[in-house]
Amino acid sequence: VKFKQMESWSKSFFAIIDTGAYISLLPHDAWKNADVKIIGTNYWVRGLVPNSKFPVKLGRIKCVLLDSKLNISDEIDMLAFLSDSEQMPLILGFKDLLEKIKLFIDCKNNTAYLED
Repeated sequence: VKFKQMESWSKSFFAIIDTGAYISLLPHDAWKNADVKIIGTNYWVRGLVPNSKFPVKLGRIKCVLLDSKLNISDEIDMLAFLSDSEQMPLILGFKDLLEKIKLFIDCKNNTAYLED
């Protein structure tokens, strides 16, 4: 995944697709230089570490998805939790992302992919 900056796109980041996450979660490194619109600042994320919660901001950010064959999705405007920590994983959830893209999972053949 790459994130839109003011005049270009970020470097590529590997992401975890989490079908149980409603809102995506971005570590600070992924969004710190992005053209992001902060919507709120008093949110907490739970579930990453048992009995713990982490402060996050809520914002809108634009991204594209890409693969190792250099296929690139259309630009996606998505809602995301924005962490100030670099230690968070980059998790792609349903809201504005997986609800708009097809996710194919073939457990028998150990394959999965996304398709616009």
